[in-house]
Amino acid sequence: MKGLRKKHGIENVLGAIDGSHIEINLPKTHSEVYINRKGYPSLLLQGVVDHNKKFIDVFCGEPGSVHDARLLRKSTLYNLCFTNPDFMGPNFWIGDSAYPNLEWLVTPFRDNVQLTQNQK
Repeated sequence: MKGLRKKHGIENVLGAIDGSHIEINLPKTHSEVYINRKGYPSLLLQGVVDHNKKFIDVFCGEPGSVHDARLLRKSTLYNLCFTNPDFMGPNFWIGDSAYPNLEWLVTPFRDNVQLTQNQK
């Protein structure tokens, strides 16, 4: 948190989360579930990084057709944060708009000119 605060001026951010596709050879069975939205076979990796872009959490192995939000729900990180809300305290992760906006995961709000001051 100190590194992100010093580097970007954002308080209480533990790290950033995102998904990435790892290209694989097309499996012989259930091959359709491995085809991602870009049209090639992959496994999905979810990574959480700190202010130095060092991995602090990794979850991998789901087929490429899985959405980032679903991958999050299957991860150990989600289970830990969801089942133990006090674990995070006032701190949170940041992610892109592929993820749901949760108490412990902040994603961009769509600016429809009706954002509250807190959302801004």
